[in-house]
Amino acid sequence: REAAVMSASLPPGAADAKVRAAAGTVVSSDVLDRGDALERGIDLDRQRVEEARRRAEEERIRRKIEHDKVRGMITVDGEPISRQVAMLRVGDESEKTQAALVLGILATASLENQVAIVRAGAVSPLVQLLEGEMPEARGQAAVALRALAANNTYNKVAVVRAGAIPALIRVLKEDAVEVQEVASAALQTLAETNNQVEIAQAGAIVPLVALLKDERS
Repeated sequence: REAAVMSASLPPGAADAKVRAAAGTVVSSDVLDRGDALERGIDLDRQRVEEARRRAEEERIRRKIEHDKVRGMITVDGEPISRQVAMLRVGDESEKTQAALVLGILATASLENQVAIVRAGAVSPLVQLLEGEMPEARGQAAVALRALAANNTYNKVAVVRAGAIPALIRVLKEDAVEVQEVASAALQTLAETNNQVEIAQAGAIVPLVALLKDERS
């Protein structure tokens, strides 16, 4: 009855106008929500495509390296390593990213390659690449540094002396989660040889805990 009285007190068509306005508000809100969800979905799809592209490129390079090994083209202190280190120094950021990718794969192939890459002077430009503009560049630099330091005490020392710890922690604090994860892995590798205190004092603990929470949420 109260609703009937209120409707009767409104001018003709006013009630319908209010209903349409309310419906329009709901629809607009729903459209915005769907738009936000769609945008998030598109961003996620882009990330997946980029990750798939990166993995495919890594696999292509791995296959080429294995093929070149068979043909005897890749040797300790050989031209391919020198060429990639030179590209790290003078290439554009895309070329530096590619060089970091190749060197990281080569470093995982053998201890001899690890030693040769460090002797060729790759560590400092890789640390500098951690401050590059492209997230992929920073990520590949972190992966390569980790590969160089893995199970190699001498290389760990060289990486730390080149300033990798603060650079990796900056990535850990400021970058996308995918890049943070590889920076975290690199710091974990460096922590295996008496660098725990230096890493903690440089401010790694809070962002590491935050990253752990993100991974669990």
